[in-house]
Amino acid sequence: MERGPNGYDGRIFKTIRVEQYGINYADMVNAPRAKMPPEVDHRRGQVELVANSGHIQRVKLSGGEELTARLIVFVVRRQQWSGG
Repeated sequence: MERGPNGYDGRIFKTIRVEQYGINYADMVNAPRAKMPPEVDHRRGQVELVANSGHIQRVKLSGGEELTARLIVFVVRRQQWSGG
C-alpha cells in the first residue's frame, strides 16, 4: 500500500491509501498496444470532454481535436506525486 493525493483542480484535499500490484506502467500499456492491428490510431493528450451514445463515442482533447469512433480506449497515467 502507498499513500497518494486525492484532490481536484490542483488542490489536495486528503491523502488516501492506494493498493499497488507491482505492475510496471510501461509493460501494462505496451502489452495490449502491441496486440492491436496496425490500423488502430494512437493519440496522446489530455481529455476535456467525453460524450457517448449507443454506437458512437466522442472525445475532445485539450488542443481542440475531436475524435469520433465506435470504441475509444483510455489509458490513464498517474502523475508522480512529490508531496509530503
